[in-house]
Amino acid sequence: MSKLFRSNGKEIRVASTSGQVAVIGNEFRALPESLWGLAYAAGAISDDMTAAPTMVEYIEEKKREAEEKEARERAEIKKILAGLYEDPRDILNSQGKLIHRKVIQRIGIPVKKDIIDAIWEEVVAEASEE
Repeated sequence: MSKLFRSNGKEIRVASTSGQVAVIGNEFRALPESLWGLAYAAGAISDDMTAAPTMVEYIEEKKREAEEKEARERAEIKKILAGLYEDPRDILNSQGKLIHRKVIQRIGIPVKKDIIDAIWEEVVAEASEE
């Protein structure tokens, strides 16, 4: 059984103690199983590894997932704050400002005060437009 390997730029030379030698270039080439470990150790890439996403694609995917999660959390917080706007008992102080500790308690997850304030302003603005 053989597997295809290529280098990651520079030419790679691998040699086993049994006398097998292979030069791995930028093009895929078959190597016997006895040289696979040496090829991997030297930095060669096998054909089954190339299907994996690149690091840039991986990072972009993780960023997109984080943004989607943040958007979902923000929508959920906005929904909760809209409900609190309808019945603001115990969440506003005597000056009409939010009591963050109580709002965070009602939301149920830790949220930064500036995010709560920004979403609260959106809720108030939307309610005054109606």
